Amino acid sequence: ALSGSRDTTLRMFDVETGSCVFVFEGHTASVNACAWSVAESNGRLILSGSADKTLRVWDSQTGGCEQVLRGHQKAVVCAEWSEAEGGCCW
Repeated sequence: ALSGSRDTTLRMFDVETGSCVFVFEGHTASVNACAWSVAESNGRLILSGSADKTLRVWDSQTGGCEQVLRGHQKAVVCAEWSEAEGGCCW
């Protein structure tokens, strides 16, 4: 399971045990949206959107931020992968 929070983090949980297995840090404001990639990355990549006006692409295995996407003038409130032919578009 994956969640975003007003504490500026994303958290990945083990649904069987209920324990937090990873905390993703990097946003500077509330995380309003998050989504797993299901294309070529086999669910390895995570997308998050924040009130800090950015989207971030994360590696779910390392916790590292792969890319910061900028351009919004206001908070990001929705984020979803585009599963294009040949892989993800980001």
